[in-house]
Amino acid sequence: MSAESAYAWGERHGSCPEGLDWRESLGESATQADAWRACRRGDWLFWQLARLPATTQARLQPALHRAVNRIVARAIRRAMRGLRGVRAEWATAWRRWARARLSGVDRSRSSAAAAAKAARSSAAAAGGAAYEAAAAAEAAEATAAVAWATAAAKATAGAAYEAEDLRLQAEDLRREIPEWPGEVAQ
Repeated sequence: MSAESAYAWGERHGSCPEGLDWRESLGESATQADAWRACRRGDWLFWQLARLPATTQARLQPALHRAVNRIVARAIRRAMRGLRGVRAEWATAWRRWARARLSGVDRSRSSAAAAAKAARSSAAAAGGAAYEAAAAAEAAEATAAVAWATAAAKATAGAAYEAEDLRLQAEDLRREIPEWPGEVAQ
């Protein structure tokens, strides 16, 4: 029995049209494992992982947690650069929390919630998206946290930055999960 093609796997799991086009570009002989190794979009890798059985997802949680922490830390650092010079009280509280979060001193959700509340109190909460990213990483599942981290990167660095951020997310994920952990051909 031959392995299912990358295209067939994407079609069976409801891949978006752009994703199916990309899978088709890999060629007829490409498998899902090949697609995993070739994909340069972190959001697509998270989508693929979400299609795995619950038992496999549970086994992957420690690796996902490590990858998400790297992704969110990068979003926080970018947001901090975007807040340079902002002296509003919410920005000061956010930077204080972000430094503690990045140093590993404070990873509590209550601290994140307090700083998020301060950030939301300002209508110009440019760094608020990044703050929410960190809170989401602590409180939600990996895919939700990555969505927040991506939103933070967009809010602080602009849309042109998105492709590079998605590439870095893919690298972070494959650093932790180098090979496709799904079904194996027999």
